[in-house]
Amino acid sequence: MSDYFLERFSKDLKAKLVDILGDHYDFDINEAHPKTGAHLAVPLFGVAKRVGQNPKELANKLSQELGLEWVEKAASAGGFLNIWLNPRTLAVSLNHDLTINKTYGGSEEGNDELVFVDYVGLNMAKPFSVGHLRPTLQGQSLINLYRMLGYAVVGDTHLGDSGTPFGIWVVGFKLLSSEEALKEGGAYELGRVYTETKKLLKSEEESGNTKLKEEVSTWLKKLEAEDPEALDYQKKFNQITQEHMFEILEELGVRPDENLGESFFLKRSKQLTQELVDKDIAIRQDDGSVIVTLKEFGIDTPILLEKSDGTALYATTDLATIEHRLNNYDKTPEKIIYSVDLQQRFHFQQVFALTKKLGWAKDTELFHAWFGQIQETNEDGKRQKMSSRQGAMYIRDLIDRAMEFATKTVEGRDIGFEDIHKIAVGAIKFNDFAQDRKTNILFDWDRMFSLQGFSGPFVQYAGVRIKSILEKLQEDVAMAQELSSDYNFIKEDRLLLTLAQYPGVVKKAADKYEPHHLATYAFDLAKELNRYYEEVNIINSEDKEKEARVWLLKLIYKTLESSLGILGIQIPSKM
Repeated sequence: MSDYFLERFSKDLKAKLVDILGDHYDFDINEAHPKTGAHLAVPLFGVAKRVGQNPKELANKLSQELGLEWVEKAASAGGFLNIWLNPRTLAVSLNHDLTINKTYGGSEEGNDELVFVDYVGLNMAKPFSVGHLRPTLQGQSLINLYRMLGYAVVGDTHLGDSGTPFGIWVVGFKLLSSEEALKEGGAYELGRVYTETKKLLKSEEESGNTKLKEEVSTWLKKLEAEDPEALDYQKKFNQITQEHMFEILEELGVRPDENLGESFFLKRSKQLTQELVDKDIAIRQDDGSVIVTLKEFGIDTPILLEKSDGTALYATTDLATIEHRLNNYDKTPEKIIYSVDLQQRFHFQQVFALTKKLGWAKDTELFHAWFGQIQETNEDGKRQKMSSRQGAMYIRDLIDRAMEFATKTVEGRDIGFEDIHKIAVGAIKFNDFAQDRKTNILFDWDRMFSLQGFSGPFVQYAGVRIKSILEKLQEDVAMAQELSSDYNFIKEDRLLLTLAQYPGVVKKAADKYEPHHLATYAFDLAKELNRYYEEVNIINSEDKEKEARVWLLKLIYKTLESSLGILGIQIPSKM
């Protein structure tokens, strides 16, 4: 794949500027301020300082000597070199990019290099809650991004089917539930059992007793020792959990490649711990616990690999998981990305540091793509973490509420269930990407379903409207498979520039692990399209104009579909 237009143009422009100045300088090429009427702007303040010239005079000099094929006009504006591209040339270049690339915006950059994305992270016997929404959606978008860039990606749910929670569920089930209740309530019954058992453990701790706590620990030891009864409980709880999880994931359009739970790595993690002790890398303390110091990495707190009672921890199984991913696939992974919330940040700092200490992952980037909380507004108007008190702890509740809002949004129109579902799920997903993943997101239901603001339905409607126009122009659509007319595209220059920016947005989102850039891009493209509709009547255009504009609409639709598709959002057939 060759470079896309703006990348090609930027290289040529930088080379020309360096040639004019007779020395190498770094230039930033940005979108020009809309009020200038220009397409691109090159700030020259830093370069002007280095060459000892006034920025405005330098910009004027460069504008007069530029002379590039794709540049229609160049002018000085303060300390900026403003550039106007030829709209027709821009359209032809976009058409060229469409012709030589299988997917516009995609690339073969990854060349099938392996990437792992660790996401979802549901715990065994726990219903899919709001807390699992962001790791799932953010993780899947990264999977989609890297696949578009030519990587071979493995998405692994990494089910939490080991550790202390296992013991809590067994003790709670034997004490508070039954096979009949489990058959009736499934994962939700196991969720109830876990919550009630945690309350009992807390009351016991406050009273100074330890009986239940000891039973929990005993069941965990039985699991690690592969006790048949413990394995039966694990199998039963896992089956219920996974049936529930995959049902929700399917509704969200998420299809993991692997589902290797922590228990898969448990035996090896115990072996690893002992190996590290034998090599004097890990220290077995007087109480029997095992730690590894990480001070050489600026981390004062040692990483704990084994408790004093001999049981493993998340760090232990995470280490074994990394070892497995590094050594059991056709290729050494280029990246292992963890889509896990902010609260686990220190945990992954420790695990990544230990990996470096062991000399592993020398050619693999380990990255924690963490994110903030999901919040909503309480009765006092203050933001708080979304909770079951507001009726949306479980994803099932959340989707049902979204369906109600989506139904209200299209009230009075002949819209089928499938399209309403796309609107509902699309609003939830777009809201997750409405801002940087590192910020907390707010569930403001009215804003999420607004057809006028920064929302999923607003962008989806832009796609629906394009489809509607193309359906009315079927004969012209058949003619406009490729750009053939000599139309000048002057009225479409802003749309063309926005389309030309798409490959760069895809690349930026992947490089920074920030898929929210695609949501912003899709919104800006839809907004620019609405502005265009105010100026141009496509259906009543002359034949030459209509053919060119239909070609453009088809490209806009593909780009909207692609950008939203990376975020897992589908465009309905009707709205």
